[in-house]
Amino acid sequence: MNSHFFRKAQRQAKKLINDPEKLDNFIDYMDVKIKELRKEETVKEIINYVKTFGRLVGAYRSGRYREISQTKIILVLGALVYFVSPMDLVPDFIPVFGLLDDLGVLVWVFNTVKHEIEKFQAWEGVYADFEEITDTPKNMPTKVRAK
Repeated sequence: MNSHFFRKAQRQAKKLINDPEKLDNFIDYMDVKIKELRKEETVKEIINYVKTFGRLVGAYRSGRYREISQTKIILVLGALVYFVSPMDLVPDFIPVFGLLDDLGVLVWVFNTVKHEIEKFQAWEGVYADFEEITDTPKNMPTKVRAK
């Protein structure tokens, strides 16, 4: 994607990925934006992308999921930065159109990392099943070592 605003979001994502405290604050802010969007019936698709990307970044941040390259996690995080930024190619305060560019970036990134998203979602399913069966805490490592 060759947008000035998206390149700026990517630079911000590179900074966030290496600063756990700022990344945690960003994820909290993203959750607030999702709650605001829930009021809009037409944005369910955006919310699904954002939630999936947010879960992936959160799992990466906690160390539970590392089966994605840093380049691709920065791409995903860059899309989230673009999404939460009120001033991007089409500012969010412009009704409907303000979210269309966000959706375009989210869809483009989703399609770019689709294979990684599918692997993450499969991991989530197995991880959730394992957690449910064993009542294991959520901070379980990605890989369990055999004795």
